Amino acid sequence: MNSFFKKSALTKLDLFILIVVAILGIVNLPYPLGDDQSLFITGAHEMARGEILYRDFWDFKPPGIFYFFYVAGSLFGFSEVGIHLLELISWLILSIILIKVFKSWKVFENEFVASLTPLFTTGIFYSLCTVYSLTQVEAIINFYLFTTLALALGSIKSENRKFMLMFFSGLTGAIVLIYKLMFLPIIGIFWLIVTLHLKFKQKITLSKIIKTYLFPLTLGFLLPIVILFIYFLKMDLLEIVYKTFFVYPPRLVTETPVGGFSKLYNLFLWYVDQHYPMLAFAVLGFFIVLWQKRNLILINIVAWFILGAIIIVLTRTSWWHYHTHLLNVPVGILFLTSIDFLWSAIKKYDFLNSWKEKSIFIIIIMILFQPALRESFGKTKFFIRYVSAKTEESKKKVIENLRSNENLYPYVYNNLDILRNPDSVPGDIYVVGVPLFYYLSGREQAVPINGWVVDLLLPEMWDQLDKQLNKNKPVYIFLDADYKKVVTDLSFQTIKFIKENYSVVSKSKNGSIWFLRNDKLKKSVVSN
Repeated sequence: MNSFFKKSALTKLDLFILIVVAILGIVNLPYPLGDDQSLFITGAHEMARGEILYRDFWDFKPPGIFYFFYVAGSLFGFSEVGIHLLELISWLILSIILIKVFKSWKVFENEFVASLTPLFTTGIFYSLCTVYSLTQVEAIINFYLFTTLALALGSIKSENRKFMLMFFSGLTGAIVLIYKLMFLPIIGIFWLIVTLHLKFKQKITLSKIIKTYLFPLTLGFLLPIVILFIYFLKMDLLEIVYKTFFVYPPRLVTETPVGGFSKLYNLFLWYVDQHYPMLAFAVLGFFIVLWQKRNLILINIVAWFILGAIIIVLTRTSWWHYHTHLLNVPVGILFLTSIDFLWSAIKKYDFLNSWKEKSIFIIIIMILFQPALRESFGKTKFFIRYVSAKTEESKKKVIENLRSNENLYPYVYNNLDILRNPDSVPGDIYVVGVPLFYYLSGREQAVPINGWVVDLLLPEMWDQLDKQLNKNKPVYIFLDADYKKVVTDLSFQTIKFIKENYSVVSKSKNGSIWFLRNDKLKKSVVSN
């Protein structure tokens, strides 16, 4: 490992860039939790209470993101700052790895370009990210994907630590799959390209490749998989986990409504609008790699870009904006490949010799990235208001008042009066809608199946949900106005159960809160 990084000590420019990136991340720490994030923190909080994932709390997603929120909450607190802090630490570690790897491999002709890698990957992410995109799998996974690649590449240069580096490359690759199985082609192509390089470029025999590289890779890959398998076996969860990972996803595509291709087209237009300066240069960098600069790292980055785009297209059940964060690192690196190419041409033809010409160049760059600069300025003002607040209540108020279409805190607080009232009946609740109600009310989810994904529930899941509700009988049920029609269309029995056992105690344009009737409440207390 030392031989891999020995020529890549951090310079003053590196440290400056890292400080800038850290500041861009810090101003995002108190940002509100989005709808998906509120689901993740609800599941992680259940795990912290001793509940078991997929038995006491169930969702379609693999366990990786719930473990991330569990670790973040356990270390730094189950709060906006606590969750976002672990994400920031991951991005900063990735930033350091990027600098060291690109300098060690001398990917760019101009060394200062390697120092800019954190700015145009981590920095751009934190400048343009929204409430919804923070702590999403597609953003977090950049750290694990590039670390998987960096460790595999490190084994090529290392003299005596090849086994260890490939072992940990396999381990981090397995962690990638624990977050999302669809990312398998990306880590697979990394290892395939490295293997082909060893075989045809370095002329290493196949037997030596298997013994020195692929064997430790396999061991590292299997370790977390086997640990999870034994854990789920011990908890008697293998059947439900198997269905969650392998049976339900293909059925969702065939049995539930999916977004039309107009949604994919709109996603493409949005991504181009948000990233057009980088994207234009990244496309140029793509062709530079294919036609001129066939560096081993850059070939892997191109493969990541291509497969990442394909994976986004194949994610037919959603096509949300945050899926494009899977491309953060490859787009940033391909952008810098173009910058490196152009800068070399500038030096060759003696452009930008005077300070006046350099100033014009810097101004052009700032104009191109004006959207990112504007967003960063707005986030900085929000962060200053947050840290200036004296009490926890006033800090919560700052978060609630953040002007963003994605900030759901005002919506939830407007419907929380009954649950926050001192006279309200204590007990677990159930929300058919945004899971943020659990986090902001301090109440727990009454049944395993969450109400955030009811539009994706398969027919047998509705039967399970009805049984769970009938058994646990939440004290309150919040029924989002938009979700009510979905539930009525997909499961008349669920609506019938609510109407037979609950009475409306609050109603607004957003939805209604139903309270368990007194006779049912007494029976529920006795049964519990």
